[in-house]
Amino acid sequence: MSEPAPLPTFLLVGTAKAGTTALIGQVARHPGVFTPRIKEPMYFALRGSTARFRGPGDGRVNGYAVTDPAAYGALFHGSGGARARGEASTWYLYSPEAPARIREEIPGCRIVGVLRDPAERAWSAFLHMRGDGREPEAEFAAALAREEERARDGWAWIWRYRGMGFYAAQVRRYRDCFPPEQLLWILYEDWVRDPRGVRESVFRHIGVDPGFDPGPAERVNASGIPRSRSLHRLLQEPSALRTAARALLPDGIRKGIVGMVRRANFPRPDPPAAAMAELRGSFAEDVRELSTLLGRDLSAWLPAGGAVGGGGGRGGP
Repeated sequence: MSEPAPLPTFLLVGTAKAGTTALIGQVARHPGVFTPRIKEPMYFALRGSTARFRGPGDGRVNGYAVTDPAAYGALFHGSGGARARGEASTWYLYSPEAPARIREEIPGCRIVGVLRDPAERAWSAFLHMRGDGREPEAEFAAALAREEERARDGWAWIWRYRGMGFYAAQVRRYRDCFPPEQLLWILYEDWVRDPRGVRESVFRHIGVDPGFDPGPAERVNASGIPRSRSLHRLLQEPSALRTAARALLPDGIRKGIVGMVRRANFPRPDPPAAAMAELRGSFAEDVRELSTLLGRDLSAWLPAGGAVGGGGGRGGP
């Protein structure tokens, strides 16, 4: 009789556009950690269903989503003697079902979440989708106005620019399912300001040597509108040039060059003031609740004057 596949000992649950790709990249370099090749299997968000999202480009999500228990377990075959094994799926934070499903299958799992100013996160997600050529609306406010319509039409959760930003209920679901010692909440600002300190706290939380230095974090999935879509595709998609570069250039030099070219190709426009003010108003009450839950000062996420505004519901999958 074959041994059951090992399941994760930790999960990086989100949020999207908060540096999670860079963070799991750092964690994956640790010699005591195993992470699967697929970064976002989204299993605990979509378990037992069939991914059939219908937004522009959502076929990619439908293609890499892992919804079968056996297929999910297979991701961790080969983890051998790794002290910690885990994966990063940003939908786990937004999914109402994911925390209870994780507790059901892996009650001792260590949870790591990164939270970002929800208005900035929404703007970054919009820029990301525009940069990918998937967002049909040129104006941020127009995309926000279509959010509920898109949800009804079955677009993937990444399109919930506003909806994904109401973190208080999302955090509370995990607090209801796991004891405090299994939860680690990180602010994106801390990750940007002190990557070494955040990395060490994550290593300690998942039970590996916190003194290991994986090198500098690589900035990935930067948001913006590319000056050249052809260049963007060349850097993103498999090609003979990318294969040759991997063979000829040391990893650090190659990534440095690619990063420099990406930054030059992705100017980041300033967010529209009116849309951001409206967003901050709609998030204000939730931000105050989250501040109490985490015991952190989140006043920088509030609108000027701290007024609570309207502008759209909290949404949900």
